[in-house]
Amino acid sequence: MALPPWTVELLRRGLTDVAARARDGETIEKIRSRANDLVQDLPETAARGIESASRGIDKLVKSAGGSTESLRRWSEKFTAISMPCINASGTWIDARVTTPVDESVIAAGIEALHGSRVRLPESGERLTKKLSRAAGVDDEHAVIATNNFAAAIVALFSLSAERPFLVPRSEVFRLAGRPLPDLTDSSFAVVCEIGASDGFDAADLDGFDQATLIRSDHGVREIEFLENMPAGISTVAILRVGLVRRDVASDQKSGQAKDIVAFPTAVDLLRRGCEIVLIPGDGLIGGPESGLLIGNHSVIERIIKADAWPALAADDAKVAMLCKALKGVSGGPTETSPVFSLLATSVENLKGRAERMATRLTAGETQQTVQITADEAAVIAGGRWQIPSRQIRVRRPGVSGTSFAERLAARNPSLLVGHDSEGVVIDLRWVDPAHDNDIVTALLA
Repeated sequence: MALPPWTVELLRRGLTDVAARARDGETIEKIRSRANDLVQDLPETAARGIESASRGIDKLVKSAGGSTESLRRWSEKFTAISMPCINASGTWIDARVTTPVDESVIAAGIEALHGSRVRLPESGERLTKKLSRAAGVDDEHAVIATNNFAAAIVALFSLSAERPFLVPRSEVFRLAGRPLPDLTDSSFAVVCEIGASDGFDAADLDGFDQATLIRSDHGVREIEFLENMPAGISTVAILRVGLVRRDVASDQKSGQAKDIVAFPTAVDLLRRGCEIVLIPGDGLIGGPESGLLIGNHSVIERIIKADAWPALAADDAKVAMLCKALKGVSGGPTETSPVFSLLATSVENLKGRAERMATRLTAGETQQTVQITADEAAVIAGGRWQIPSRQIRVRRPGVSGTSFAERLAARNPSLLVGHDSEGVVIDLRWVDPAHDNDIVTALLA
């Protein structure tokens, strides 16, 4: 289609004007000046662009690295059967975490798990004798093991067919929050609560000719035995924290541990008149999660012959691990019990570690306040055993202590810490020095 005449005229005038300006010397000089300015600015502009690109690449690399690490931790967290944990809570026995087991004890269990092992009718009796020898009890007593501590209590209930259980209201043992009388519902055990909530005396036993009195040590106060116990009343002790016996030579090897704590022992309670004593096989002893029943042969034999015993008894691997944890040390402080190695750590050592960790934390880019304190650690929450220790208190602006602690617990490995309203508290008493770097890394993340 042809252009209208008026359009053609406008184009002709515009071209004429451009040609006239191009011949003007002043216009040409302005174009040259602007071109020179652009050429001179080019290196500086390019340098700024390269620097900006470099910073962007660095951020991208760091972001990619952090994302890769986060992805790795996330995948491990959700694919692992169990997640490793560092207990920096200041409490050795914490319901949120299992207590550590020495590598040599684990190796003993692995050997038993290989299979192709002889299993004869007398194997159970042989394992009982081996476990009793490892525990160091005398010939009048024996030791048997259950899969966990709750199973040990259920095994004890098998004796109730012979006589009822008497449970002082002031000493009701609780397992996973449930009082002992409630645990007897499925075992048909006969349990009678006696005494007041603040204590009991011999008069509370009146009317019971044949019965078993269950005494409990929750770790708060020691068991105080009654004088002149009626002849028909036998006594059973349940310890939340305890040893089979204390070996003097082992105490000397552990050094400071002997002076700090005095844990109750099954052997001592048996000497004071108990018929049988229940203690956890993990915790202080350093074995796997299990329960130990220590008593005279006749009582142990009655428990083993109960119909429920095969379902409660510890398997060969756990018995092998318990034998390793107890062997040659009689359940006392040893190199195979991690708790006693940590108890023997001096306060000076803890202080030095805390100072080195605090230096690294304050030198990091993360904005936070770090303080070293000297509060006491505990074997069990609210218990009577308080151990000198050192803590690192970390506070972050705008982050509550509860939120901070939850973030640390959700990591892999999980880091369990104490906390208050302002920040978190990392107690080093129960932390293996090999984990110090992991703690600093978690706090700087």
